[in-house]
Amino acid sequence: MRIKACCRWHSAGHLQTSAPHALRLFSMASQSDALPLSSYSTAVVFLPSVELQKKLNIVRSAWDKSHPRWTAHFTVLFPFVEPSHLPEAAARLRDACSAASLAPITADIDHVDTFSMRTYKTVYLSPSATAAASMKSAWRVAATTFGYSGRDFIPHLTLGQTPHGEDALNFLIGKGNALIASGLQWTTDCFVLLRKDEADGGRMKIAHVVPFQPSSSCSLSIAPELCPAWHFDSAVGCWVSASPAPQPTPLRSFRVATYNILEDAAIPSSPRISAIVRAILESDADFIVLQEVSDVSLPLLLQNVELRSTYTWASYSPSAVLPLSRNVMMLSRAASFSWTTVDLGDKHKPAHIVIPHVDSETPNLVFAAVHLSAGSSIEISAKRAKEMVTLLAHVRSEWPAHEWIVLGDTNFQATDGPIGDDVMDDAWELSGSPADSGPTYEPTLNSLAARTSRQDRSPKRYDRVYVKMGRLVAQNFSRFGFATPENPASDHWGIAVSLAVIGPSASTPPVVAAEAPELDRHRLTFLESSLTDAELSEAARREGLVLSDAGFLQRQAAADELRNVICSSGDTTNVCIRMAVVGSFALGVSVPSSDVDCLAVGNISSATFWRLARERIIALGWPNAHNIRLRRFVKEAAVPMMEFEVDGVKMDLQYCPAPQVAESWDTLPELPSNSPLFSLPVSTLRSLNAFRDSLALLKLVIPARRPAFVLAHRSLRHFCKRRGIFASKFGYLGSFHLSILLVRILESLPDSATAAQIVRVFLSEYGTWDWAVEAAYIGLPREYARAPREAMVILSPEKPSLNIASASTRSTVQSITRALQEGNRLLGDGAAWTEVCGTGLPSFITSYERYAKIDISFWGSSSMTGRGLVGHLESRFVHFLVQLQTSLPSIQAHFWPERLADASGGDGDSLQAFYLIGLSGSRLDDTVQTRLALLEAFAEDIRGQARYYDEASAFIYASEVSRDALGTVCKDTFDWPDGGFDEPQAEDSDDESASRADEQGLSRDDSFSLDRRKKEKKRKPPRAAGAAQSTAKLRPSADVYNRLMWDPSVSSEDHLIGYEDRFKGLKEMPIGSWKREVEDEAFIPFHRVVHFRRRTDNVVVWDRRVILNAFQPLHSDSSRTE
Repeated sequence: MRIKACCRWHSAGHLQTSAPHALRLFSMASQSDALPLSSYSTAVVFLPSVELQKKLNIVRSAWDKSHPRWTAHFTVLFPFVEPSHLPEAAARLRDACSAASLAPITADIDHVDTFSMRTYKTVYLSPSATAAASMKSAWRVAATTFGYSGRDFIPHLTLGQTPHGEDALNFLIGKGNALIASGLQWTTDCFVLLRKDEADGGRMKIAHVVPFQPSSSCSLSIAPELCPAWHFDSAVGCWVSASPAPQPTPLRSFRVATYNILEDAAIPSSPRISAIVRAILESDADFIVLQEVSDVSLPLLLQNVELRSTYTWASYSPSAVLPLSRNVMMLSRAASFSWTTVDLGDKHKPAHIVIPHVDSETPNLVFAAVHLSAGSSIEISAKRAKEMVTLLAHVRSEWPAHEWIVLGDTNFQATDGPIGDDVMDDAWELSGSPADSGPTYEPTLNSLAARTSRQDRSPKRYDRVYVKMGRLVAQNFSRFGFATPENPASDHWGIAVSLAVIGPSASTPPVVAAEAPELDRHRLTFLESSLTDAELSEAARREGLVLSDAGFLQRQAAADELRNVICSSGDTTNVCIRMAVVGSFALGVSVPSSDVDCLAVGNISSATFWRLARERIIALGWPNAHNIRLRRFVKEAAVPMMEFEVDGVKMDLQYCPAPQVAESWDTLPELPSNSPLFSLPVSTLRSLNAFRDSLALLKLVIPARRPAFVLAHRSLRHFCKRRGIFASKFGYLGSFHLSILLVRILESLPDSATAAQIVRVFLSEYGTWDWAVEAAYIGLPREYARAPREAMVILSPEKPSLNIASASTRSTVQSITRALQEGNRLLGDGAAWTEVCGTGLPSFITSYERYAKIDISFWGSSSMTGRGLVGHLESRFVHFLVQLQTSLPSIQAHFWPERLADASGGDGDSLQAFYLIGLSGSRLDDTVQTRLALLEAFAEDIRGQARYYDEASAFIYASEVSRDALGTVCKDTFDWPDGGFDEPQAEDSDDESASRADEQGLSRDDSFSLDRRKKEKKRKPPRAAGAAQSTAKLRPSADVYNRLMWDPSVSSEDHLIGYEDRFKGLKEMPIGSWKREVEDEAFIPFHRVVHFRRRTDNVVVWDRRVILNAFQPLHSDSSRTE
């Protein structure tokens, strides 16, 4: 009533009421029932236009921690009223606006500013002075209406946050200025009231729009997260925003590609654009994902006539302001699309999610384009794995029914495990190629990769395509970008693969087994030889290669015991697990030293199986009635595996999740290879084929021929072992290689062929085989996309055909060929089988003038850590041989596939061993410096892997030695103190560890500390050579240096420091000449120190190679207080 009377009085007096005065009158009426401004679930804002929101959100997505919950906005009031009070608040604000007669605001942003917080700086966009004044006037209306009494209003639109530091701050400010230059102006005439939607990830959504004037009709909205693609319209000759509801496109088959185009300030993209465009067009892809697109390369690409006439859809327009220095972008020629980004834990490495617009007959598709974190450290590897897990969890949650295609630069290292998802397949492996072939980053072949690589110059398969198992079939995989190898477009090769859409598997018609036609293959003939089966049998018996009846029964019983435990239904009657022996034992060619390989097939996931298997073994305890003990769980391998010891027999177990196969287990031997039961994902078949391949080989070796096959296999195994060419992990032949090659020989020989005749034909046939061109296989000819780096191809029997010799290199193939040719020549000359096989290691260490020698020492307390270091070192030898062959093609290298030791030294307390590579060639003397540099780089790479190498407990040293300097060499017989059994806690997951801790009344931290104390048990003192044995661990070289330099009781001038020179090997200098400053040109890091030597008596007082530590600490350990 009071307000009405007052208004009537003003009206009667014909007085004009100013906006502030009217607002004060309205405020007086509302103070008695004020609404508290305490809710963080509501806000009042000014919103830019949808088009400007899109432009701003692209940059905010990588920098603003509030994206995507908040769109681009100017905050007016926040916190605001409780959500239940929003209707009332909107009504009050509407009345206040009506009374205040606010005018529309022309908002134009004209500068970038910042403010500092404790741990970061916020970069924001500010309006012009005129616009700021208008916004402030409107803010006073809202503030007064709701009784706001806080800080004054500073209009700002947050762009993002940066850590304190110049580089990131200047970069984001530069992005803000680029946005301003592109034009940021709009008109707003309303307040927008937002409300948090908890059901949609806490996104702030429009609840009410309050116009400044009652007569205004505001039509504001929040920009959708899915951005439409840009389309090149040839009619108008420019890029336009594509229609939000484009015509869907039918896709029955399409080609996808990924290509990292390289953004590096030292290698500008402008001169390379033409070559990059040629590479993109060479891919012939319908959809191609580019990584490392920059503000410079984006317009150059999209304004290229050739590219835009082919790829008419793109994620960005040429004038877009990209969020990062290196960005991901999709190009399409097949269909329009929408896209968004997903934070993978680091906003600067988001995934680029693309949804193509396809017709109803095509499966809904989702492309997830990635550029994962780069680096080889254990921390970065774990970060990459987490990024991939986050991505897959997101697409599974958001698009569960879609077909997923994950592609891009994964930066996966050789040490990274599989992506850990049972529904994704690697398209490269789907094409029948091994996981470690097909590199896309090759510093030895790509000059730009050589410039951008760090220490490790080995080839890497960084770029990958993964597809969801289901309705997409991968084929015709290829790499591109090789057109100008002397002047490459990028430091990466691109990869492309064709994907075909198939119908549901239920509709697939049954496949009828067809009668195989007669092989179109040359017939092999017998060769003259004095070799007899009796001689081969005697040699096999003498060398201990024959498995006795007792040994056979022991292994069979061990397999039965393991089967009884693993396949037991227990309380889980719905679980079906079957197990079979595979490999050499199944084929009857195992020797007493062979492990027994087993494969389990079941109707549960891999993760569930391994957890169940471990629980069942742990439940048995140790010792147990089954004599089963878990040695280790190799869960990070491409095919995970558990290693057991059962009654003294070593057994390896793999698992294949295939419910229908498990349920039809008993019928498998009778099923044809093309049975629809085997229409399984490649990742599943890769495991299952261990069983199917064994069955295929057994079917081809009829019972009448089996004795000759077994004797020939054992004899050739012994021959290869003695010649140093038997070890598949090092690129040589293995038991399965021999089986396939022998069966191929048997197919072309009469059934009456003896083992001796088979052996002679084998040496003759494969000694002259052109491995660089021809593939070896059994059965019908088959298609196989051979990669350029594959030096030898031996295809597995069952599809998908895999090259089981993918680890071979030109060096190992040369060694294999030379050995087979020599054996064939000796047999032709009538030599005895013992002479044909040779003496083994003694012959090797006298056959070459020069040897590359890689020393390894380990004196740590954890045997598990030591085995990990040895395994990692051995896994890198194949890559080193490739580097050596590529850099020095004139040098022949024969790697001896055994760990060796000095026969005259060592007491067995610690590992002190080495590996040898015999070197020969016409330019051996001219390439010494290059070889030493390669060896040094190899050792540096191993020492740089913190996951495996700790200089406090290990030492790796690479050098080159002459034949005379080798000394007495023997096979290393060092046994790990733990007997080869990994520590049980290493097998458990974090969740399981936490569960055990809870049961024991421990906190999680206490549990961790307990495990650490178990692992860090007291070390056995290392052996000292030439001095009293030290009771402490080997002191770091830096400590010894400091002692010699600053201890007044020791003369620094009397000591020399020995170190590894990158090109000249071991060198010495006076300690006083050693430079510790990194900036000094003569700086040498301490990890290259090998020894310290006293001049006066020529005594070495500290040596990493023999763990010699003659120095005692200045104070005894017992006197320390830390």
